[in-house]
Amino acid sequence: MPALFEVETHAGTPILVHGSRLLPFAKSLRLHLPMINFGVIWNRPVSILLIRPDGEEQVIPIRDRTREIVWTFYGAIVVLAALTALIEFRKRGNR
Repeated sequence: MPALFEVETHAGTPILVHGSRLLPFAKSLRLHLPMINFGVIWNRPVSILLIRPDGEEQVIPIRDRTREIVWTFYGAIVVLAALTALIEFRKRGNR
């Protein structure tokens, strides 16, 4: 039986560019709910391994700006909701 929640990093297919090899890496998040026969897989790129012709290797991270912005909005919404709840709680307490 597959796990309910899995996170894995996978290497992609190497690409040859001007004598250098590029090897992409992606992280996959899997959610499997066997009781309702439902699953979700979310993949995102995380880095590229650059292998130069002389054998030198360099890891180039991939920043996902959209993901960073979305999580910033989520954080702002949580803070706003908490502040709103606190203000409402104090208003009701003063009555």
